[in-house]
Amino acid sequence: MIAVQFPEPVIEGAEAANNALSMGLNTIADIARERMRRVFRLPEHKTEQGFRAFKLTQSNMMRWTGIEQKDPDTYAAQLEAFTDSLAPGWQPQAVIWEVGLREGYSLTAKVEELDIGTGPTFWRVSDEDRSFTICLDEALTLDAVAPLDLTKDDIFVCRDTALDDTLAANLALQCRLKVI
Repeated sequence: MIAVQFPEPVIEGAEAANNALSMGLNTIADIARERMRRVFRLPEHKTEQGFRAFKLTQSNMMRWTGIEQKDPDTYAAQLEAFTDSLAPGWQPQAVIWEVGLREGYSLTAKVEELDIGTGPTFWRVSDEDRSFTICLDEALTLDAVAPLDLTKDDIFVCRDTALDDTLAANLALQCRLKVI
């Protein structure tokens, strides 16, 4: 089931609205999430059921917007700002879901952290009959990625800044490499 609720503010006045506001539920979306939490706490729902809540917000990927001043110093400053394509304050789960949705994965996809013991943190995103592996660490080595046993059919996503030219070339030969 997918439910969509816009974050319309709760308007004071009615008893139900005042109750919601007193519980810190300031939008209809907050109320909907709380109702779902309560349903899943009922005894007949004590299985592995749950829900995910997504909010429409700014992308975690920085976008090149161009610059008004066409001088070398301004270009250099803009290029420096884009050495990492992730926006300041990004969160791993938010980036993982954004990449998954951009790749066409469903809202019911499964995200799991892989425990391969090599240092970097890897996640696998699985949906129906496909999956991809993602790493958001600042640096990677071939030895760190080797335990993943990537094949030509595997999609591996990582930050562009995590790769040097040699590692990028090696990974591109092993798997379907995508960078952010």
